[in-house]
Amino acid sequence: MISPNKLFVKRLISEIEFQWNVFKLVVDWIVALYFVLPLLIFIGYQHVSWWLKIPFWLENIPLLLFLAIIYFLFLASGRLRTFLEDGDHLFLIQYHKWINTIRTWGIVYSIIFHFIIILFVYVFLSPLFIYHYDFTVNQLISLFLFSVLTKLFIIISKDLLFFRFKKWRQFIVSSLLFILGGIGYILIVLKCMNYIWIFIPLLFMIILLFMIKRLHKEGIFLDEVYLEQEAKMKFISMVLKDHVKKRWFKWLPRNKPILFRQSRQLFKKRTIVNVLVESNIKAFVRDSRMISNLLQYTFLSINVLWIAPYVMKWFIWIAIIIIMAVWIKNATLYTKNNSFIEFLSWNDNLPFYEVIRKTIFILITPWYLFMSSVFGLILFSWWSIPVILGSFFICYFISYVLYLSSS
Repeated sequence: MISPNKLFVKRLISEIEFQWNVFKLVVDWIVALYFVLPLLIFIGYQHVSWWLKIPFWLENIPLLLFLAIIYFLFLASGRLRTFLEDGDHLFLIQYHKWINTIRTWGIVYSIIFHFIIILFVYVFLSPLFIYHYDFTVNQLISLFLFSVLTKLFIIISKDLLFFRFKKWRQFIVSSLLFILGGIGYILIVLKCMNYIWIFIPLLFMIILLFMIKRLHKEGIFLDEVYLEQEAKMKFISMVLKDHVKKRWFKWLPRNKPILFRQSRQLFKKRTIVNVLVESNIKAFVRDSRMISNLLQYTFLSINVLWIAPYVMKWFIWIAIIIIMAVWIKNATLYTKNNSFIEFLSWNDNLPFYEVIRKTIFILITPWYLFMSSVFGLILFSWWSIPVILGSFFICYFISYVLYLSSS
């Protein structure tokens, strides 16, 4: 007879098989032989070489920025897995013990999984902490344990906030958790590293209380199933997002969007090109996913410009605008494939590629002016003025080149 423990093991095996099949969908033997295997060898070689000598391009990274990158990439993301399914609402909802057992084992699995991931990260980065930032082995172990607990605190808090708040309130409190959690993590490591062992048991007790509250919270079954499905399908969503025909922007379940809900016409001259450009711009700034990707790309670009060698900064300054322009171009092409827009007949009198050129120029120019200001201040304060002036012409040139390549 099946038990809740056996049911969890069955679902765990099914999860591993599902993720493995998704992995094989992306990585065949050719990709594994010519990309994955060399990448693993390169990572191993880099780890060994860092024990001998720290690369010069890593010597300019301050500890604050290094911790911020670790927090952003590895500590602030992730969810607790529960392995609950839709059918449980019908067949297992009356068996609370079964539901709690599966949920508990799912949380234990999540803790072990995140522990292993962070352990791998700190083992790989240990030469930098020990030789470059002068950490002792005991301090590194304490930092690792504190990072694991920070990760668990973040993901448990995200679940509790998800159950408590909805819509825009959920976005605000989740953003505050992300920001305040990062600030607290970095400040404790920078200012209280010698006393971090005090925060470890304190944070452990808070996590234990949150965990008990999480396990005994009622009326959240459907939300738990939603989060579980989202976590399960995360990898395959990343794989298929660029291969499935979809709209550029998502439809919002409200009459008016959050941003620019009272915006009016952007162009006085009402031509087909201007109307489509206006629609593209409004769709971009009203899409939270696009804005989130833009902020992440901006943060990454500033960090790369900051730590790159002097000569490389100039090439990176040009490269980031090209990547940005191509991204906006591809996003704009989704508009052309919209079921409504497809009714229009694109000919010489309706040049859609002129829409692309104008959309790219209008959207990237303010962003690139800001990035150029940052770039100029990073180099020398007086460089910001000529760099800003030059960025305007670069934006126009790149938008025109992409227009020619599309026509």
